[in-house]
Amino acid sequence: MVEAVHGAADAATTRRSLAANAARQRRGGHYQPGTLRHLGEWFGGPLRTPIVTSRLGLGDGDCLRRRPEPGLARVATGTPMELWFSFRSPYSYLAIAQLQRWRDAGETVPIVFRPILPMVMRGLAVPKIKRMYLVKDSAREARQLGIPFGRVADPVGDGARRCLAVCAHLISVDAGDTSRAFDFAVAAARGIWSEGRDVATDAGLWTVGQRGGVTRAELDAALSNIPAGEALAEANRDAMTGELGLWGVPSFRTGDFVTWGQDRLALVRYVLGLD
Repeated sequence: MVEAVHGAADAATTRRSLAANAARQRRGGHYQPGTLRHLGEWFGGPLRTPIVTSRLGLGDGDCLRRRPEPGLARVATGTPMELWFSFRSPYSYLAIAQLQRWRDAGETVPIVFRPILPMVMRGLAVPKIKRMYLVKDSAREARQLGIPFGRVADPVGDGARRCLAVCAHLISVDAGDTSRAFDFAVAAARGIWSEGRDVATDAGLWTVGQRGGVTRAELDAALSNIPAGEALAEANRDAMTGELGLWGVPSFRTGDFVTWGQDRLALVRYVLGLD
């Protein structure tokens, strides 16, 4: 109908226009559609839109994150929550820091901790422009949440492998209980993303390990079996992609409810009956 009334551009003109818009977006520092730009900052996806509306004085900036979906069912008390996590994901760090706050506040949610390899170590390309946006966006999210962030030591490679090996060892000696692996990950993620701790070094790993309740003997035993961590990560990745149909972290499952992203933790809280 619109085309019949107003006409339409030819295909070549359309392609040139699309290419020019994409180039302008990349020059500005972003890479995907569905984004807003305000005062030089990019906001990707619907869950960033409320930040812009709040800044413009147009309403509660966090309402979309808190609003449960119609008909979203709550789970029975004591239902565990599974967390898929990567030591190289800043959003995983923000998620685990918030989950630790729940525990500090006395909210006892059984957590099944399921670490995986970083995306680039799984063969998934992450362009530089995307990496730059993710760091800026996660820093902004951290400021809003009051979570320390900024002194970063990238754990990709040996750092991630060593952390995974520690998790695998703790889960093994604890007969499958992931609680201590979670505690270690809380300390390691804080070190990686806010203190510049290089977990690829013995000194860096020992600092975060000690704070996370891991003994020197346990660290030594874990580092003697790096493949165990890689096997754990691969099993968790298979479950995430095969059972959840997801590819990124942090991802969550409690009962039949599955979601992705630290900014959806409000929905997780609703399903668990915490709000």
